[in-house]
Amino acid sequence: MCNFLSAIVLREPRAKGGFTLLHSATTDSHSDLIAAHKLRDDGRLRFARVEYSPGDPEKVYLLETYGLKIDEERTPDWFGVEMKESVAARLAIIVKDMMVSKTGMTLLGGMWIIPPGLEALVGPMTRIVANYGTVNYNYGTVSYNSGTVNDNSGTVTKNYSGGTVTDK
Repeated sequence: MCNFLSAIVLREPRAKGGFTLLHSATTDSHSDLIAAHKLRDDGRLRFARVEYSPGDPEKVYLLETYGLKIDEERTPDWFGVEMKESVAARLAIIVKDMMVSKTGMTLLGGMWIIPPGLEALVGPMTRIVANYGTVNYNYGTVSYNSGTVNDNSGTVTKNYSGGTVTDK
């Protein structure tokens, strides 16, 4: 499974579903999330590290291909089946909101997935985790490109076969 959305799950009985979900558009690193939220990571299983990703990176734009993965050998006792299902449902909403839904959107900040056949303009401080469509005027970061990036002034970290990047 490729990693597209990393999160930390904290047990929080007063919160909806009994948990709090920590994630960021700026990182896929559990270590970064732990440091940013000043969590104590001493092996006592105070939280769960999770990934919500498609089984096949070529289908990142198809929400039904995503699954929840626990990213550690042990999990807390409180992280049972019902909580896993609730966490997966909440992560599905987050990923659905990351999907560009129409051509011509200008993306300013955040984390996005561009499906095939759609085009978007990408501003600074914007992270495209997967591009299968067209990015015009990239001033942000495209992490996985299998589409087209035109007028790139930003960063493209992985350009797969079939992907094109042009600079002007």
